[in-house]
Amino acid sequence: MNKLVKSLIASFLLFFAAIASAANSPIANLPAPNLPAQIKLSYEITSGGGVVGVAEQTVTKDGAEYAITNQMTPKGLLALFNKDTIEQSSRGSITGNGLRPEEYRDRRGGKAPTVATFNWDAATLQLRREGRETRLPLEKNTLDRLSFPFSFAFSQTPEKRLSIAMTDGKRIKTYDYVLAGQEKLKTAIGELQTLHLIKQRENDDDSRTELWLALDHHLLPVRLLVAEDGKPALDQVITKIRY
Repeated sequence: MNKLVKSLIASFLLFFAAIASAANSPIANLPAPNLPAQIKLSYEITSGGGVVGVAEQTVTKDGAEYAITNQMTPKGLLALFNKDTIEQSSRGSITGNGLRPEEYRDRRGGKAPTVATFNWDAATLQLRREGRETRLPLEKNTLDRLSFPFSFAFSQTPEKRLSIAMTDGKRIKTYDYVLAGQEKLKTAIGELQTLHLIKQRENDDDSRTELWLALDHHLLPVRLLVAEDGKPALDQVITKIRY
């Protein structure tokens, strides 16, 4: 059971990122002028019919800069095997087409954080994890896995197909998503009209990942579903949005 729970956590934390059309230079006039200066979102995470965690996320914009934080706390069965809180953060600039991260951090429990530092001038990504440092080539459109779901709120409506580069602080990988269309989603805050994005699986072992963006709430992420073959899916759904 402990092995299964750890696998569920790992699947949930494959939280992607990166819009292919992101621009390079920050601007003073924001692409999403109606987006509030701060938004707080609460989510409930279920798996196998039970609640396994809650997540609290905050999005802040200040001029041409943004900051996003996420705190995930295990609940129920998951908390019996792992009580560690997961803390993530992303900060950077707001460009003409979306977000451009400068730093991404991921801390689990009392461990040292995994850190990704974006050096856009040198086109390098510095990764620091468990005392080791790695440098990788940085494409201009790379985001981190926390900024990706919120990048749509700072840019245009997603296209039918998206090529997405992502760093989780350990590596960079490119994913392909398709826009499945509009869908009504029942949530704790009412029925929401959403855009439904689906990651294209590379093979049968690849995880199934789906994302829902609320049309009446600035294209904010209101549901995230991650599933692997033979394992219970992790389903994160909005419970509160505070402006």
